Amino acid sequence: MRIATTTTTTSWVQPSPLGPLSITTTPAGVRSVWFAGTGHESGPPDTVVAQAFGEYFSGDLQALDSLPVDLDGRTDFGRAVLVALRALGSSRLTSYGELAAAIGRPAAARAVGRAVGANPVPVVIPCHRVLAAGGSLGGYSGGLDTKRWLLAHEGWLPQPTVVASGTPAPTRPR
Repeated sequence: MRIATTTTTTSWVQPSPLGPLSITTTPAGVRSVWFAGTGHESGPPDTVVAQAFGEYFSGDLQALDSLPVDLDGRTDFGRAVLVALRALGSSRLTSYGELAAAIGRPAAARAVGRAVGANPVPVVIPCHRVLAAGGSLGGYSGGLDTKRWLLAHEGWLPQPTVVASGTPAPTRPR
C-alpha cells in the first residue's frame, strides 16, 4: 500500500509558441506539463524551469535535458519507460517497440505505448519523439499538430508555417 504524502507544488502558465503551457513543479522537479495552459497558478514560476523552456523554444534543444522530473506516483514499469525515453535525449527518434526492447520487455510495445501516453511531463520527457511502427506519427497528448510542430522545431520534419494555435510559427535558428 502506498501512502500519499503532501508535497509543496508551484504551478504557473508558461507562454510558448504552442500556446500557454501549465507547468507544475515540486522540490523534486517538474511534476506536470499541460498544453492549453488551463492550470491554476499557485506562485511565481520556477525561474530555472521557465528559463529552460524559453531556451528550448528559442532553439536550444538540450535546454530541458538537465531539468529534474518528479515521477512520484508512476508504476515501476511506467517509470522505467519514461526514464529510458528521457535517456535518448534530443539525438534520435524511437518507436514503441525499440523502447520496449530498451527496458528489457521486447513484447511489451503496447504497454510501453500506454506508459508513454500517460507521460505527465511532455516535452521534458520527449514522448513526441516516439513513433508508431512503420514510422507513422502515432498519437500525442497535445494533439498531432503539436507533435508535428515539435518534431519540425527539432529538425525531424519540415518547419510548419503555423502552430497548433493558428498563429504564425516562429522560425528556428539553425
